[in-house]
Amino acid sequence: MPAARPQYLLDTNVISAVSPRQAAQHPALVQWIEAKADLLWLSTISIVDIEAGIAAAERKGATRKAPVLAHWLEAISHYYADRILTIDMPAAREIGRLLEHAAATGHNCDFEDIAIAGIAKSRGLVVLTRNVKDFEPFHPLGVALHNPFDTLPPG
Repeated sequence: MPAARPQYLLDTNVISAVSPRQAAQHPALVQWIEAKADLLWLSTISIVDIEAGIAAAERKGATRKAPVLAHWLEAISHYYADRILTIDMPAAREIGRLLEHAAATGHNCDFEDIAIAGIAKSRGLVVLTRNVKDFEPFHPLGVALHNPFDTLPPG
């Protein structure tokens, strides 16, 4: 029996690579994301990050940037609608374990990264992120990582 293809949880910096302002900088990654969409998941944590970026752009008077990003967020929210993961009970328990591990090992990690790692681990997903160093403290606990900006992942 063939091995199951890996599935991936996109960190905010990876889904942002397909945003209107960044897509031209990462054509191979954009093409891979489009081709492998059935293997990809988003988290509500990334939606929060993107929405915060839109709100900051609005506050700063970025009258062109904010509406473009808002439209893009609507588009990806619709496209990934059935593949946007929340913090459910299994994820919450993993996040709690990862928070404690970070504290016990002296790692000062952002909650957003810990939450993405916990959501991914609870569902057996590989975290795709440019910021591998932010997630490395959790690799020994079974959080799988890959930097698609270095090499495109298998799948």
